Amino acid sequence: MKRFSVTRNTSELVSPSEPTPSVCLPLSAIDNTPHLNRYFEMLKVYRHGHDPAKVIKEAISKTLVPYYPVAGNVRRSERGELEIDCSTGNGGVCFVEGSADCTLEDVNYFVDQPPLLIPMEQLVPSTPIDQELRKPVLSLQP
Repeated sequence: MKRFSVTRNTSELVSPSEPTPSVCLPLSAIDNTPHLNRYFEMLKVYRHGHDPAKVIKEAISKTLVPYYPVAGNVRRSERGELEIDCSTGNGGVCFVEGSADCTLEDVNYFVDQPPLLIPMEQLVPSTPIDQELRKPVLSLQP
């Protein structure tokens, strides 16, 4: 069984295409339940056309205008509760473009494929976390 590898470009921040509110939004009591405070990794595979990274970045940028909280950072408030900080002025979605030395056809679009063909850590970006315990709401790697 052949193993494939992924090459990643440097990460970049995709910001909303228009100005958005500068606010901090509290999360619900359910969101503040300790055993639910975690990130989830998922892999979505789509057939694409020409220059998919550009198309995805433009779509994210436009989508972040009405859904601006996704561009914020999760942090703890002064009361210790989780909130989404949309006031940093440099919010956005962490975006990492990558390429593999195979095609989706080579791995049958990841349908019924052994997970070791391309290890998950090469396909899903690690969650960047800064020293102030700020975590992005969403990170993407197409």
